[in-house]
Amino acid sequence: MKIAALIPVKLSSRRLPNKNFLFLGDKPLLSYIFETVHGIDLIDSVYCYTSRPQILDFVPRGTKLLQDPRI
Repeated sequence: MKIAALIPVKLSSRRLPNKNFLFLGDKPLLSYIFETVHGIDLIDSVYCYTSRPQILDFVPRGTKLLQDPRI
């Protein structure tokens, strides 16, 4: 059996603008969740669901893009 992780990434936040791209330490906040999921041996593939493919610049290699069709 193959297991995939699907991580939705929202570009805007009402309370804290650009929250996912703000740096926490030496990397953007969204990098932490992707690195954690990539480190789980049971997960075979990791997908980022977003409307902007540029997000892949901020996530680890091997993350696949599922683009939101509404754009």
